[in-house]
Amino acid sequence: MLYIILALIAHLMNATVFMVDKGILATKSGISSPVRYAALSGLVAAGASLLLIVDYVPPTSAIIAWSLLAGVFWVSALYLFFTALSKGDPSVVVPVSGSAVPVFTLIAAAIFLGERLSGFNIIGVIVLVAGGMLLSLRWSTAAKVSPIVIGTAIFSGAMFASYFAAVKYIYNFDAPFISTFAYTRLGVGVVAFILLIFVLLKSSATPTKNKEQKNNQTKWILISAFVVSKGLAMIALVLQNYAIKLGSVTIVNALQGTQYLFLLLLALAVSKWWPKLYQKEVIQSALIQKLSGIICIGIGLILLIA
Repeated sequence: MLYIILALIAHLMNATVFMVDKGILATKSGISSPVRYAALSGLVAAGASLLLIVDYVPPTSAIIAWSLLAGVFWVSALYLFFTALSKGDPSVVVPVSGSAVPVFTLIAAAIFLGERLSGFNIIGVIVLVAGGMLLSLRWSTAAKVSPIVIGTAIFSGAMFASYFAAVKYIYNFDAPFISTFAYTRLGVGVVAFILLIFVLLKSSATPTKNKEQKNNQTKWILISAFVVSKGLAMIALVLQNYAIKLGSVTIVNALQGTQYLFLLLLALAVSKWWPKLYQKEVIQSALIQKLSGIICIGIGLILLIA
């Protein structure tokens, strides 16, 4: 099915985005502050509203209202996710948040969208979630992580799921995809702009001194990495949203389990160049657990396509 292929490509790109974001957040720079990073990420997302130049369709009041609500969900999800990531181990936060997304999406889609999956599809969703957890979660590390961090990660997954459910509801209005997607991104941008203004007003009272010569180069590297990351994220989101428009929002989000397989492969690839950041993802993982996760993801994909 086309929407499954599009979703898989989107999750592959998101895996790359996560690797870049992980590197940025590890720098402990000004941009890596969870609330600031969430606001900036949301503001960059508003760039997609320029698509209205290509395909302008006047929005209805319902599209405006739901787009703003979707924006609240998305920016809240980013803030919660980055907060959990800044306080907890990525090997715990990412899979916990990511696994919560399809679970909450399944619930939200059933209650609010009336979406019904076949028995095989439901089993496929469960197996994919289990595969993602097996592939990425370090249980020994998870046991040491604060329950507050785990709860924040789960809550971020619930917010992401709420966003995708809201977006699917908007697409059900049967408006053109490009303009509808642009309005949802504009909603995110408006919410992110309000949050950024709040952050700037709060931080203006405490000016910081910069070490011009040394930090300038680092700053531009971080900005470049941020732009590349958000550019890829935008393309991935377009593909993911179009997949949601074409098919089941629950199945599209359940395919997020494949993202951890992509992350494992990417970690293997880049660990030679950035061992401190990524080699830990490879060395400390149990081979049997990883293989079990890969098998589960394969079975889940078969059940979803069947």
